[in-house]
Amino acid sequence: MRAILTSLLLLMSLYGNATSSCQLLINGPNYLDHSIGSIKFATFNSSFIWLDASMGDRTASFNTNMDYEVVTGAGSYYFRLNGEAYNPTGTNQTYIYDLAWAFNMVPPAAGTYVVNAYNSTQNPVFYRYIDTIGDSITWWQQGRFFRCLMRDSGLHYDFKGTQTDVFGFNHDGEGGDTTTDVLARMASIPVSDAYFVLIGTNDHTTAAATATNIATISTQLSVKNPCAKIYISTLLPRNDTYNTLNQSINALLLSHGSFCNNCTVIDTGGYLYSQSNWATYLDAGGIHPTYAGYQLLAAYLAPLLI
Repeated sequence: MRAILTSLLLLMSLYGNATSSCQLLINGPNYLDHSIGSIKFATFNSSFIWLDASMGDRTASFNTNMDYEVVTGAGSYYFRLNGEAYNPTGTNQTYIYDLAWAFNMVPPAAGTYVVNAYNSTQNPVFYRYIDTIGDSITWWQQGRFFRCLMRDSGLHYDFKGTQTDVFGFNHDGEGGDTTTDVLARMASIPVSDAYFVLIGTNDHTTAAATATNIATISTQLSVKNPCAKIYISTLLPRNDTYNTLNQSINALLLSHGSFCNNCTVIDTGGYLYSQSNWATYLDAGGIHPTYAGYQLLAAYLAPLLI
């Protein structure tokens, strides 16, 4: 283990000055959680791994909150993943996707390797923390770039949360969550110096009910830390029939007044909607931003989250 960490520190000295935060760095405490054992990689690259069909369904062996060490004859390589799936028909293979490899270093070839799961952390940069709270928009697919792009756009916060994104930044996004779901898990959300709340597009109830729940979320966050800055985002536009509902929710949020002493409403949705080609910043499903969409939003938000 000591030799592995020494190698990582050497790599960090070589890559630590990289201009983008959108890379996996391991520069804090790194603890072995458990060994997964021998895993056969059939095909892989920097973005995905297909396990050999003989491995069966191994999705339960991987999750988004750990680093994974691949032990090879050439040394150890670390990656995180943004998702896993199993194809029960045809190839019968486990698929691990949206990967980030520590220091952008990938094993040299497919093969059978021992894989270990680690609990790893990153050393803070700013010693002040923000927790991004929401649904899949804040972390899944291209949302995995949300925090690192804001950091690259000048955000002067480290990240807190119960989950970890593919680049090692903590957050409190949960796929499919509604405002009611966030209220149900409020006790697990940690105390932070700031919170960014983007939630409600999955509610599909009334605009008034969603806006009321967002107000309650903001109040409960202010109880956690009365000094915390709480940034409440309006909902992003959708390229489907629920867009009208989201716009109605946004109107209520913008007209609500003060949610709490340190609460600020940011019209993120209005900013995206004001783009003449706003729909092109959403993916084919019409809900999640594309990478270009997250770049646009990160550049808009970073200077406002102070």
